[in-house]
Amino acid sequence: MSALALPLAAVFVITVLSAALHELGHVAVAKAVHGKMHGLVWRWYGVGCRLEVRKEKLWLVALGGLTASGLLALLFLAFAGPFARFGFTLNAVVVFSNLVPHPALDGGYILRHFRR
Repeated sequence: MSALALPLAAVFVITVLSAALHELGHVAVAKAVHGKMHGLVWRWYGVGCRLEVRKEKLWLVALGGLTASGLLALLFLAFAGPFARFGFTLNAVVVFSNLVPHPALDGGYILRHFRR
């Protein structure tokens, strides 16, 4: 087995679990505002949830994913080591890149809510 196999596996697991928890943050808030989840879909920027939520509640659902990633980044920050640094950096990048006010990203949903 290659010396890189274990580190690459750890990076893969951290990445997949971070993405899953981000999407679960969306799902949890969608359920809280009486929305429905219809599955996962691959998009140009990664995986996303297909949700049915009232339009005026979309910004809250967007905040759910950002909050999940932010809390996960803080959790990784509490630990030491290269994998913890990777987990922190990955989730911090997810939070800040999702704040970009692009219509398909969380920041776009939040911006649309406050521009009304």
